Amino acid sequence: MQLKHYFLAEAAAMLLAMINFQSSQAASITYDTSGNSNVNLDKIQYTHGDRVGESSVTQPTVLQRGGTPGLRRLLQKQFPDWTFLIAPPVEGDSSLKGKFKIKQYYACDNVTDCGVPSTFPINYGVGALLDLDFIPGLGDPQYDGEFAEYKWIGRVTSNHSQLPSPNGSYGLIEDRIDNNGQTDNPFAVLTETNYYDVPNYYDRPYRGNPQDNHYWNSELFLAREIGTKTAVIYDGISWGWENKTFPNPACSGTQCPPPPPECTGGSGGGGCTINAAIYDEKLSDNNNNSSSTSIPESTSVLGLLTLAVWGILKSFKIRFNK
Repeated sequence: MQLKHYFLAEAAAMLLAMINFQSSQAASITYDTSGNSNVNLDKIQYTHGDRVGESSVTQPTVLQRGGTPGLRRLLQKQFPDWTFLIAPPVEGDSSLKGKFKIKQYYACDNVTDCGVPSTFPINYGVGALLDLDFIPGLGDPQYDGEFAEYKWIGRVTSNHSQLPSPNGSYGLIEDRIDNNGQTDNPFAVLTETNYYDVPNYYDRPYRGNPQDNHYWNSELFLAREIGTKTAVIYDGISWGWENKTFPNPACSGTQCPPPPPECTGGSGGGGCTINAAIYDEKLSDNNNNSSSTSIPESTSVLGLLTLAVWGILKSFKIRFNK
């Protein structure tokens, strides 16, 4: 009897080890710990005239391959002639083994130089900066330097719409594909071509009315365009920011410190030199970071055939939720 219990315990331990190993090989989020990184999930406090506020970023999490129901609904509505395939699983229910390596992720208040070091700074508003690399794992599609190899597909929900320019509309709920309003494809707009080995993404959503409460949430997925109006959607991450404001207890009657001057903004909200009414950074796949790690090409013919067979066998266009 003791021998039987011993073997059962050994089998259970081996099974647990296998589960843990598989989990460690699935897509994950890591944080850059170098001196150049700035990852801060803490709330920051600020004052704006007769209001005090707190601004913070949300905890990033890994999202399941293929997109959320909300993203698929938007893709069906806006791009009905496109086919979006769910990437096949490779570990558990994950389609990737690599890591989303977050280098910059912090909330901005009205005195933060928001965007540093990934892009030029703006202030007098509220928002956040996200800057990450995707580091492919063993067997993941590898980035070979071709512009079209990696894409990003994202969905944004917020309570302060990006349009109409330049200030958007506070209180107008938006739920949109984050592609700067393109009608011919769903992919994030890139500011410049990426010739490095590691795909990069950064974004700086920003609003110029820090006296008001905001939320801004993103669902961001790695994708590849594999044919005419056909894309494969892999795993992704969720991220975002919010701010909340309250009456300033330091105010005495009508005596309050004046708020910073407002900005009228320009086309897209980027017309101010040091402040912005509304500014959603054009999404970028390159931050000119020459420290990117070179990753050799390892995508096999078998891997490509597997993906092709998967698409043929499934033979479906994602049935989106209405």
